[in-house]
Amino acid sequence: MYPLHLENQYEKFFDKQFVKIAGRLNREVLRALKNEARVDGDLRHDTALEEIMALVLGLKEQFGDWIDPAKLEKQIARNFHLLDAWSRDKTAEALSALLSRLNTPQLPSVTGRPTPTGANGELWLSTVNLLSGNTGMTAAIRDRMIKQNLGLIRSLASEHLDDMTRILGDGLTQGKSLKEMTDSIERLTGVNRSKAKFWAADQASKFFGEVTKTRQTAAGIPGYIWRTLKDGRVRDNHAAVSGKYFDWKNPPAVGSRGRRVHPGEDFRCRCWAEPAFGKEDEDKEFE
Repeated sequence: MYPLHLENQYEKFFDKQFVKIAGRLNREVLRALKNEARVDGDLRHDTALEEIMALVLGLKEQFGDWIDPAKLEKQIARNFHLLDAWSRDKTAEALSALLSRLNTPQLPSVTGRPTPTGANGELWLSTVNLLSGNTGMTAAIRDRMIKQNLGLIRSLASEHLDDMTRILGDGLTQGKSLKEMTDSIERLTGVNRSKAKFWAADQASKFFGEVTKTRQTAAGIPGYIWRTLKDGRVRDNHAAVSGKYFDWKNPPAVGSRGRRVHPGEDFRCRCWAEPAFGKEDEDKEFE
């Protein structure tokens, strides 16, 4: 099952980190803009441009120091450890159920072969090491994603400052009012907050999909049944393959622009892979 609650938790964390940095940047800039305002509230455009651009240049050199990388990395790691543990537990649970079903004696009507002498049915599968996956492999994926997400938070804050610089430069040269500039910065912050939430959800789903694939393939599972959350946000092309079997070596072409993807690899995909041994595990269609 897809850990939607953990994705939402990470999305809130990512948003909080962005708001903390962007809010400080906004306050510094808006304070400087107000200081350049005349008595009537409008800006002294002749002097404001040079002063504000000097401030922004200083902020570019300083804002990186506002981030404590060691502390932030630990917070990011805590979220990815939870996602990793969910993948581990749910994969083990699904594989155990699969093994139990396949180790139940199957009748000739199912196997298409006669029952062996002295048996009450034929076993499809006798033994498989479900937990043989190399935990070091998932740890390496987790460490890589932690570093990557630390960089994403830094880059998003940097992009916000770059976007704000353009707004300030254009506004001051075009003679816009203080209110117009303030409103533009507020709108920009909203757009970039949405971007931060999108990135967080996308990173969570990609990590969950990757470690799930690693665990299943390491255990010798050849493929999976594509599962979705079955809500209104599921893409039509993902819904079309729900319940169908796919080999880990041959993903379906259901990604954006026709890319071949496994569950979790498409942008903000909340689908997941249920371990399976072949098409016989697909959902059956009943008349």
